[in-house]
Formats: sequence, structure tokens, C-alpha cells
Amino acid sequence: MNTTGNIYKESAVNVDLSAYSHFRFENCEGYRNISGSNIKEIDFGWWNDDEECLYLLEIKDYTSNPDRIVKKDESHVLIENLWKKSIDVILMLSAVWLDNIGGREIKSCLPIHVQRKCKIKIFHLLKCDKSLEPHLSPISDKLKDRFRGYKQLYENILTFKIISARQAEKMKIFKGLLSFDS
Repeated sequence: MNTTGNIYKESAVNVDLSAYSHFRFENCEGYRNISGSNIKEIDFGWWNDDEECLYLLEIKDYTSNPDRIVKKDESHVLIENLWKKSIDVILMLSAVWLDNIGGREIKSCLPIHVQRKCKIKIFHLLKCDKSLEPHLSPISDKLKDRFRGYKQLYENILTFKIISARQAEKMKIFKGLLSFDS
């Protein structure tokens, strides 16, 4: 990962968060204190004032290894990885909202609006060749099925999906925020 101010590079994707209050768990000491205990994180989080919502974004680049999406065993590993990251982040945020010891260590890394219960939209962006995009929908459906009960428990989670880079380019929220290396 390369960083220039509020512009980051992750998996050949440039992420410009200069217009938002944002955070990265990997830069948070509270997260780093627990990361060796099988707790995973999501790449980016930012507060959108217009929507009064926290966006969470995980980025994966599959352009050099497309079999990881197509093969059933490999797609299962992807689903498990994205599910684990999502659950762990929700648990970390819950610890912040409950104001327990572990949560207090993470709280200082978060924008003020995220320090209390808020609406959440979770996106897993997979950078892949256009020919592999049809495979994303069934993987996204399986991931949503896996996450369904958790979403019911945490009714503040509004969106939970896998998107391709091309889909992200067409979404209003990602305009000006993401750019892609060839």
C-alpha cells in the first residue's frame, strides 16, 4: 500500500479520501494490538455526511490470478475471507459503541460520527477482467446468504455486496474517489 496524504493505493486501485473523514484499521494502534489474534480488517472506512452513513470498502485484485474467482474451492476461500473481514469489523465497531476496553482503544482512530452507532454500507470491490464479472453475482449472493442473519441483528447495515471495478466506476458514491491502474 502506498500513501500520499489522503490518497491511497491498494491492489492497483487509487483511493482518494481527501473529501471525507476516514480511517484505516491497519493504521489504528487499537486494531494492531488485536490483529495477531485472528481479527481481520477492511481496507477503508469513511463517513459520508450527505447520507449520514459509514462506508466500508475492501479491495481485492484478481487480474493476475482469475482462477481464484472461477474455481469453486477458490471462490469458497474468497467468500470466507470477505465474510470474516466483515464480521470482525462489525464486532470492532460494536466494541466501540459498547465503550468496552478494546473498543476505547479503537475509538480514537475513528471519525466522530462513527464513534456511535450509525448506518453502514459494506462493499467488497474485486478488480478483475470483464470476462469474470458474471461470476461475481453468484459469489456475492453466497456471501449475502452467509451474512443474512448478521444483517438482521445489525439492522443499521444497509448494503452488503461484492462489486467489480467497472460497477464501482458507475456508482455515484465512488465518483472521484476511485481510479484504476491498467
